Amino acid sequence: MTGRSSLGLTESPVPSVSPVGLLAIVAVTVALSWDSIAVATRAALRPAPVDAIGGRE
Repeated sequence: MTGRSSLGLTESPVPSVSPVGLLAIVAVTVALSWDSIAVATRAALRPAPVDAIGGRE
């Protein structure tokens, strides 16, 4: 019964997480999403090799 252990242990449907733990989860989530967006943006904005070879026109 995955997902019901919180209800059995704390009598609340919401899992109990310390404020520090919640902050860590949010920080890791933001860091991973920021990195994934940055990598995708960098790849999309990279000039094509043929255009880069063209020089300083």
